[in-house]
Amino acid sequence: MRTLSEFKTAAIERGIEWAAARSLYDSMRAEELAQHDRQTEFRREAYRRLSGDAHGGRFKVGHRKEFNGGDHTTIPGFDVTAESMRAEYPEFLGADTAAAELWDMLTTPAPEPPPAADTMRRALERAAVECPAVPGSMRDMVSIREAAQLADVSEQWMRRLVASGKLAGHRVGKSYVASAAAAARFKRHPTAGRPRQSSADLSDVPF
Repeated sequence: MRTLSEFKTAAIERGIEWAAARSLYDSMRAEELAQHDRQTEFRREAYRRLSGDAHGGRFKVGHRKEFNGGDHTTIPGFDVTAESMRAEYPEFLGADTAAAELWDMLTTPAPEPPPAADTMRRALERAAVECPAVPGSMRDMVSIREAAQLADVSEQWMRRLVASGKLAGHRVGKSYVASAAAAARFKRHPTAGRPRQSSADLSDVPF
């Protein structure tokens, strides 16, 4: 199981802003726990209606045979209870299968919330898709062609910007990659050195 600091390091290494990943985790975790609480409430209420015991002990003892391989069809009032539960908990019971689904839920172990570490892993996966990359991170890097399209300049000009250090990026083999965030910002500030001619002198670009 990873510690919080390990997850934070993993997020940074993947170019994910930790605050965004943590916010997404908090939202996902709250939803999971709320769902778990709802399931727990459902089971307790079902047992209470069936035998007056919210923990299910009386019901299980009274129906050992059914719990050891039988079914609900011989239990008086089970179908009626299932139908009343379906009206209040439609997310758990279907209209035509309420009794069978209720029986399946009562004869299986009580659900446990997923481990927090698993939730964090899923949050990082979602953040990698949904959240903007940290500027300058490897995840933020795109090809010169893509960066040029983002900045609305020629590929040649974008390559010169990166090569001269005027725009964040670096060389990979014989080509360059550039920061998508920096390229997008460059477009938002068209006066920041965008040339009228491709032969313009980069030394005048006010970065």
